[in-house]
Amino acid sequence: MKSISKIYNYLIILFALIGLGAMIYLPLDLNNTVPNSCNINPIFNCAKVAASPYSSYFGIPLYVYGWVFFSIILVLIALNTTINDSIVRKYSLYSLVLVSVLGAIAISYLIYLVVIKIGTSCLFCDTSYVSEFIILALVLRIFTARKRRF
Repeated sequence: MKSISKIYNYLIILFALIGLGAMIYLPLDLNNTVPNSCNINPIFNCAKVAASPYSSYFGIPLYVYGWVFFSIILVLIALNTTINDSIVRKYSLYSLVLVSVLGAIAISYLIYLVVIKIGTSCLFCDTSYVSEFIILALVLRIFTARKRRF
């Protein structure tokens, strides 16, 4: 079970990096710093999502929250995998579960906004959504496996 848990940890790191990369690339794409790859058609149009009133909270663009979220996931998984102290591992795993569940709730609301209120989608946002739900599934799998050992 330990080797499977290690694989899950690496997968969490991979998907956190994918989500973080999408959130870093998004403002570059919107500002035309890189070739525009997101405004494909009326269904996939990052510019329309970014121009909506739902693209920021408290004056902070949502991609900044994505940077923070995926960075927290990376820090917590690093603590969980590299520190040998059982208390640090235990509470970093509890924190991973909490952050992942809260992230999934927030992203579920964002999906509602994008699909129902805005009526279009953003490929980079969708990439981060999928990454978060995969991270949540992996974290819960690790948690249920380790819960028996705590």
